[in-house]
Amino acid sequence: MRMMFFPKNQLFQYDFTGKFKALDDQWQHDAFPLTNYELIVMTEGTLYMTYMNEKYTVNPGEYLLLPPSNGLRGGFKRAYSSFYWLHFSFKNAGETSYQSISSVESSTAPVLA
Repeated sequence: MRMMFFPKNQLFQYDFTGKFKALDDQWQHDAFPLTNYELIVMTEGTLYMTYMNEKYTVNPGEYLLLPPSNGLRGGFKRAYSSFYWLHFSFKNAGETSYQSISSVESSTAPVLA
């Protein structure tokens, strides 16, 4: 599991948000670049997401927080999924730091906030 640390007193900028609901169990997330942060909160089904050379399985009640990068995020397995998504950014995005927590059990969320 990883933790994401944002600068103290940081103001975030809302970019866009929505609710996604797959039509059936054959849906798979398309590969797209991620230039801002994305928070995904699962409500139904399972999301199979690959990002920055890691695979994540996200189930109802769990969330995934992805930082921006030069890579693509996309699905690696078809499944029915329904989730809320939120994209946000902040002015000094380069100041965010990440820390791996090896003493905690592995989690489907790569970053906990």
